[in-house]
Amino acid sequence: MTADLRANDPQIVHDARDRLLARFADLEQQLDLEIIANDFDIRPNRYYPLEGVELAEKAAADLGEPVRRMQTMAGHDSVSINNVAPSVMLFIPSKDGVSHCEREFTSDEDRVAGLRWLIAVVTRLAQGELDNVAYPGRAEQYEAVSVKESA
Repeated sequence: MTADLRANDPQIVHDARDRLLARFADLEQQLDLEIIANDFDIRPNRYYPLEGVELAEKAAADLGEPVRRMQTMAGHDSVSINNVAPSVMLFIPSKDGVSHCEREFTSDEDRVAGLRWLIAVVTRLAQGELDNVAYPGRAEQYEAVSVKESA
């Protein structure tokens, strides 16, 4: 079994891990079995360069598509790539917000719009729009945006 604990605050992950291990210990006693838990990997938060997020937002706007920022804690390839080159993640809508399971459904219209968006972003990247951008991004960039947007 694999358990993936995620939270924006690493302390929440540490606390959840401790509760999970305590529950495992209880189960071991109650059921007279052994539970082996290993390979805990608590990763620090990763940030995409704000310039890349803004590039993706502009590409969507130029296509007339709505866009909103989303936070992800997932360990997608772009997180690793972001350590060696500026990267950004693009999401397309799924019915009822459900993803990564059998109930996930995305309409053909949304998939085609997502593909057009991806092509627009990749084209801008290939044209060098993120050349000389520092990566990975920094939390401070997003804190400044949040303050600015809420003012």
